[in-house]
Amino acid sequence: MNNFVFDTIKKYCLLNKNEILQGKPFYYKDNNSDILAVVHCDTVFENKRVPIHCIETDELMFSPVLDDRVGVATVMEIIPSLYPQIKYDILITDDEEKGRSTASLFKTNKKYKWMFEFDRRGTGSVLYQYSSNKKFMKSVKESFSKVLKCCSSILA
Repeated sequence: MNNFVFDTIKKYCLLNKNEILQGKPFYYKDNNSDILAVVHCDTVFENKRVPIHCIETDELMFSPVLDDRVGVATVMEIIPSLYPQIKYDILITDDEEKGRSTASLFKTNKKYKWMFEFDRRGTGSVLYQYSSNKKFMKSVKESFSKVLKCCSSILA
């Protein structure tokens, strides 16, 4: 695995979620785009006695907080560094693992044409595509997402 990618993921795995959220219920960065990346920074292991750590080999990384710190690292640094021509706004939420995502608190007057996320298990994915005021979700096996429910008011 690329050292930059590994090091970036590890950095976000070791951060406290309050450092990512900057003491707020969610983090939002407006990059003047009509595309929104949504990820969450909480983990099922937050309040358990599991040390936050990363174990890595040349091809593998393990950490109890990879869900969804990989997504946070990807939208905050990996995509912008590897593909600087791709522009999108960023929404990082909390409490997704508790079923109370702070994405529902996010309000904006902007309308987004696309939203994407990296919080997946297995090989599934969820794609939201919006055009001509039609909204539809294409789902692949083992996929689930609350993005549409939480953020439907901001879709074009």
